[in-house]
Amino acid sequence: VFLPAVVVFFAYMVGMMAIVQFPGLENLQSDEVMVKMLSFFSQQGGLIQFAQAMLLVGALAAIMSTADSALLSLSSIVVQDFYAKPSKQKHSEEKLLKLGKIISWTLTGIVVLIALKPQTTLWRLLEIKFELLIQVAPAFILGFYLPKLKANGALIGLLIGMTLTAIGFLSGAKWFGLHPGVIGCLVNGLICFFMSKVKK
Repeated sequence: VFLPAVVVFFAYMVGMMAIVQFPGLENLQSDEVMVKMLSFFSQQGGLIQFAQAMLLVGALAAIMSTADSALLSLSSIVVQDFYAKPSKQKHSEEKLLKLGKIISWTLTGIVVLIALKPQTTLWRLLEIKFELLIQVAPAFILGFYLPKLKANGALIGLLIGMTLTAIGFLSGAKWFGLHPGVIGCLVNGLICFFMSKVKK
């Protein structure tokens, strides 16, 4: 329970030190605080330089571990649920494995292209992540309280919500001052609610 407070405390301290060390950071520059602080620490030499290297290694290891797990899970879902099961044919494990690798490399290429855009900051990537993640909320919450909501209804709501969110991201629009993910989640929830009332 108390671990987040400890973790956030160190991030908070880095931010406070950056305010003193690099005054006047705004917008895009504020997303570079950690990099600037690490660069500053690397110039100090000795034990601080070693600690800075360990911090970078730890951060990269954590990011790669999470990304790798998400990528493998997503490619497995696509291969098993959208390819193997609907075809109703027995596919060899080798063929499914090759298809999974192709999907993983394709997704990796798309994500790299998004990350290489200069205007895509770390904060923007976090926004995209969370606005896409909240699209699963109606399926879980309404699926718990509305027993008549079936899988196909939840899937339709999820797909429409994600589509609206993606359109908002690509166009850079905010409807009624709300982020695209929030609008997508509201529409997603309404569709799930409506589908739970449909008898067939």
